[in-house]
Amino acid sequence: MRLRLVALMALAVLLAGIAPGPPEIRRPNFWGGVATGAPAPAQPQRGGRLVIAMSVETSTLDVHALPHSWIVEANQYIYETLTDRDDQGRVIPWLARSWRVTNSGKTVTLNLQPGVKFSDGTPFNAEAAKWNLERKLKEKLPFHDLITSIDSIDVVNDMTLRLNLKHPALHLMATLSLKPLAMMSPTAFRKYGKDIAVNPVGTGPFTLAEWRKGQFLRFKRNPDYWRPGLPYVDEIVLRTIPDIAVRAQALEAGEVDIALHLSEVDIQRMQSNPKYRVTSAPAWGQYYMPMNNHERRGILNDRRVRQAINHAIDRKAMVDTIFLGVGARVSDAPGLTSGIFGYAPVGTYSYDPARARALLAEAGWRPGPGGLVERDGRALRLRLVTRRGAVKGDIQIAETLQAQLKAIGIDLRIDVLEGAIFLRTVTQPPERADYDILNLTVGTFNGDADYLFNLLLSCKAWPPARFNRMFYCNPQLDQILEKANVATDNPTRLGLYQEMARIVHRDAPFIILFDIVYSVVMQASVHGVEIHRAGNFPARFAWTEKGR
Repeated sequence: MRLRLVALMALAVLLAGIAPGPPEIRRPNFWGGVATGAPAPAQPQRGGRLVIAMSVETSTLDVHALPHSWIVEANQYIYETLTDRDDQGRVIPWLARSWRVTNSGKTVTLNLQPGVKFSDGTPFNAEAAKWNLERKLKEKLPFHDLITSIDSIDVVNDMTLRLNLKHPALHLMATLSLKPLAMMSPTAFRKYGKDIAVNPVGTGPFTLAEWRKGQFLRFKRNPDYWRPGLPYVDEIVLRTIPDIAVRAQALEAGEVDIALHLSEVDIQRMQSNPKYRVTSAPAWGQYYMPMNNHERRGILNDRRVRQAINHAIDRKAMVDTIFLGVGARVSDAPGLTSGIFGYAPVGTYSYDPARARALLAEAGWRPGPGGLVERDGRALRLRLVTRRGAVKGDIQIAETLQAQLKAIGIDLRIDVLEGAIFLRTVTQPPERADYDILNLTVGTFNGDADYLFNLLLSCKAWPPARFNRMFYCNPQLDQILEKANVATDNPTRLGLYQEMARIVHRDAPFIILFDIVYSVVMQASVHGVEIHRAGNFPARFAWTEKGR
């Protein structure tokens, strides 16, 4: 509840028309996270390097072209956004030092930070900011949909930018904190073109030194970074280690300083060891399983079958066995978690195999040979696509679902794909989407429900342009969404979002599983690692004790 009130207060500040002053970087207590391990020394120490073990490598360092907002770890060391988030999840100034909203919410004037330069030496100013936003919109790059409320952009002076909106967009300043909307050097883009993907230039605390695809990215300290005294470390290395067990082994062997997405067994074991520090916090994300609702697949386009599958799942047992009762929480809202503006606790599907079988029977699926249900002589067989070790519990979740669906007469085949192939699979249009169920996580990365409904649930959000991998389409929901997109006050928006949440819960386009609890494990000598509820683990201003 406290985080929800914080989100409402931040939006109230925006409506009042003036942003708070320049941010002070505060550490730790990251997003309300719980840290264990030895206390930090009194003062940050300079020098050294951090090696971070990650599950998935970024596909590009053209931050505007990021196809997935959860693959931001590499880009966030190079690029920065106009706004950011503080350690309580509130929107704060960053490259925009303040802003004012006028004209009944249809004009936003941004005052930019003076003295900021891109790492190629060119100035960050209003012309550069305008170019970045216009590139995103004109090229219709990923996530441009979130800023289509912008009608035109004016450069008032070197450090002042005016956004003229088609209609009030109460989520806009929160949205501008998303890394895919970060600022890159227009000069560098004109120089490199599409090769900006391997020659990134931003305003951030680090620059790219080396990228060995599939192995690691190495960043070096930006000596001209605009925040005095930052960053602390000289280098950050991101190692790509897809296997969850190997990431834990690398941390224990001292090969890496920080490991992301470890298993709950490893996290709990390391939590009791003073050699390591563990920081955990609830996320703005969920484990969920998109079901292919498209009619060409011929099974999951029936809402009763989707509801039956949701009733077949014992979520509490999964949380207790896979996440040991602490790494996840049973979700009570489709796609939204507490603290997100628009969160509506509509409940979850009860574990009720009898109800599941009854729904299947209503849809024409009746008991057949071999324990499977069938219709017109055809057994109910589905294909689930997943990865191995990219996120904790992915294979266990898939195998548990397989067993629970078998109990109601559904045969579920599990296909485990390598990371890059998996990412291609989940971005196909409906005619090439060769799956029935996917094993994924979903995050509302700007902390506002407009992200979920516009990019994940709208009829306009089908891949490859957006992320409605269910190919779900309910015109009633889209009509309500259009009203929410142009609403001029937050109470109205909140009511519309909650109405949509009830529709999604009824339609069950995906399997609703658990709210994510993020944990990051590091050597006890590492300090200042943040956990963002949006789903990334920035170590921009982390530091290590001397001697490492």
